[in-house]
Amino acid sequence: MAGNEESKDDETAPDELCANAPELRWEVTRGPHSGERFSHRVVDGESVLLVGRQQRCWLRLRRDLEVSGVHAEIRVTSASCSRPLTWRVVVVDRQSTNGSKLNGTALVAQQEYALSPQDLLQFGKSALRFDVESPRAIPGDAKCDATPETTAEVHEMIGGDEAAVTDENAFEDEAHRRPDGKRQREREPPNSPAIGGSASSDCMVCGISLASFSVLKRQFHVNACLDGGPLATLERATAGAAPRASKKARRQLQQRQLNGGADDDMTMALTLSKSLLDPEQEVNMKMALLHSELAKLDAEISKLSKRRAGVVKKLERLEKTKRKVRKSRVLGPGQALRSLDVALALAVLFPESHRSSDHPRATPRESKLSSRRPSVKGIGMWARASQWVFLQTEDELYTTSILRRFPSAAAATAAAAATPRAATREMAAVPDAVKRVFPNWRENLEFMQQQSVEDLTSALDEMQSLREQRRAETAEPDAELEPGQATRRDDEDEACAYFENEIRRLLAAARAPRGETMDEPARVEGSSAVNSPSIISIPDSSDEEQGKEPKELDGEGEDCSGDRDVVADDSDPQPTTTSESPQASAVETTSASPQSTLESRLLTALKAHTTLYESVLLLHPIDFNELHRYVTQEAGIPCAKQALAEFCDRHGITFKHA
Repeated sequence: MAGNEESKDDETAPDELCANAPELRWEVTRGPHSGERFSHRVVDGESVLLVGRQQRCWLRLRRDLEVSGVHAEIRVTSASCSRPLTWRVVVVDRQSTNGSKLNGTALVAQQEYALSPQDLLQFGKSALRFDVESPRAIPGDAKCDATPETTAEVHEMIGGDEAAVTDENAFEDEAHRRPDGKRQREREPPNSPAIGGSASSDCMVCGISLASFSVLKRQFHVNACLDGGPLATLERATAGAAPRASKKARRQLQQRQLNGGADDDMTMALTLSKSLLDPEQEVNMKMALLHSELAKLDAEISKLSKRRAGVVKKLERLEKTKRKVRKSRVLGPGQALRSLDVALALAVLFPESHRSSDHPRATPRESKLSSRRPSVKGIGMWARASQWVFLQTEDELYTTSILRRFPSAAAATAAAAATPRAATREMAAVPDAVKRVFPNWRENLEFMQQQSVEDLTSALDEMQSLREQRRAETAEPDAELEPGQATRRDDEDEACAYFENEIRRLLAAARAPRGETMDEPARVEGSSAVNSPSIISIPDSSDEEQGKEPKELDGEGEDCSGDRDVVADDSDPQPTTTSESPQASAVETTSASPQSTLESRLLTALKAHTTLYESVLLLHPIDFNELHRYVTQEAGIPCAKQALAEFCDRHGITFKHA
């Protein structure tokens, strides 16, 4: 009897412990999870309840982004050996990022703080009120599970489906719930009728309790289980590597279940799993979802654009700050003087080779004008270079490779008057055979003068080889010539010999030193090149001044420009301007005779083009191809690109980079 009594006491010990164990509750009063309640039954031993956002936490605050993964832990310690049951609850912060608070006081990490009823805990944005419920009396024949379970009686107090858990991942939590019962809300007595009017609140597929779910969530859970989704059973949720059945196989299984006389619950569940919307409504629903997604994307784009504008403003401010804090790279006066070579700088700015040269011959009019001018020997170079006081006297200015002079109208008239004489001498020196064989012999001679030494050498070799071939053909015994063909061949041989001699003369002149003199055509051509017009100063309407000057020179009224035999230099006062009237350009363009040299023709054509001429005056780079097209097509001057490039180099004209 005694043994039986002892065994009976041992059997009833867990029941008495379960009856005397209090229930601990935590209610979320503030934060994203406001309104949720968590309860835990005190059991023998120590229970550790984790608080955080991770899935393994018992008190999970997933939507609170200020809560760490494992934020804190609640330790419940009880001793069943004592009567009555003694228990103790402490909270420990797990070195969370934002920390924890107890009744407004921050908790030190890894230290225990005892909890009392009505204490207020704060984790992130969430605030939880701790409370203890006294043990309830239960019948003697009722059994209590020894394993710790979490009850969901709070849902009865709140009432029905409206107080269901608001966690978005409630289904996920149930699918991954652990058998130790740290979060088991499915054992709550049903508050609403089950699907199909059945008294059972368990899912007929996976067996999970649906008592804490609303009607909509129950339907969703049952449909997911029937479709073989991730919430079907605990085994399917945990075993991710299991192969999923095809859609056709699932439909066949559902049809067999319907035809096999399944119970009413299964029939209702399969019926609800089918879509209750027509195709048009489904399309509208999908369109609404896409529109909402598009609106979210637009909102994100607008936020990103605002952020980009802010970053751009910051960059602009940093650029200004960089300019302020940048160290000065300007040399100091001492360093600048030590590194400056004054003699070299003056030699580069004002070379002696480009200084205004003395005139070989001066007319009486120019002599009287120069005698009345003040002496400029005592004026410094910088005063002359300012081009302010001596703007009207170009011969008193220093010129560089970029700044060259342009002759006055009198110089152009003298050059035009001297052209027929040079042309007459040139006509007399050319044999008649050359004129008969090559009607355009003048253009050919000008073209030869524009070529380089290498081109002239190759042309001479080719002409000699062609003449030898013709001599070999003529020397053949069976060669028969038509009447008049022999005379034509003689003229061609004479013309070719003349051009060969001209090529040799040009090669000798190019290879000879600069100090040696050349023959008469070379001298004429050289003089025209020296006195060729430049492109910097434009002669304007100075005819009135030229007409008034003879009256001012002690009664001398004769025009001395016609008595000149040498091309006059540009020593007359000419104001420097940057524009030209179209009438003057047209007159100068037509006055250029075909017998004029290529240099003067190019200068005249460039002066006639107002846009190009102004670009050169302002030292702006011009388009070389556009200049060559204008010279060859519009002005009608046969000129090669190499000759045009040499002409531009002589006059300091720059080109645009391609």
